[in-house]
Amino acid sequence: MPFNNTWTYIQNNLQMGSKIRYWSSQKGWTTGDFEIVSITQNDIKIEILNGSLHNIPQNEFIFVYQKWASLWDRTIQRQSLKQKSRNASYIISIYFWMHCEIGSKLP
Repeated sequence: MPFNNTWTYIQNNLQMGSKIRYWSSQKGWTTGDFEIVSITQNDIKIEILNGSLHNIPQNEFIFVYQKWASLWDRTIQRQSLKQKSRNASYIISIYFWMHCEIGSKLP
């Protein structure tokens, strides 16, 4: 599935107000969740447990998408993404939500 299809799926199926549980390829489900506040063509805004808002631009979703296969098979860890994406944990959790929704891995 090319990134454009992934982005369209997220925009069409992720609802404002949805709670997304934290997930990592190393630990699986972890404690806590975050809420989807808004979804636009260019970004997704979330609210984390302490009430802080994070705006996640599409370009960070693209960057993590390009690394998804390596994250999935655990050849890289989330920490290696920090330089280019300070929102990698949230993006990974959204991609795993999508994986659960469609029943297959992202490419």
